[in-house]
Amino acid sequence: MLGLAHQHQNILYSAVVSEPDADWQGETGAVHEKVVDDYPDLTAHRVYLCGPPMMLSLAKHAFITAGLDEQHFIA
Repeated sequence: MLGLAHQHQNILYSAVVSEPDADWQGETGAVHEKVVDDYPDLTAHRVYLCGPPMMLSLAKHAFITAGLDEQHFIA
């Protein structure tokens, strides 16, 4: 993913770890919460997301609440 982010200006890659080990220096928490914190208005966005069903369900709800068109949530 980092390679794509370096090749395309419209792709932003942010690593978020929900259960970090002691050496992790980056962002922590639920990825969907980090997205909504960084992009509180998702009306002009599309989201492509993969992961376990519970995470997808929580993310979809949070993103739609933040204005994402349900058709723009691709999982």
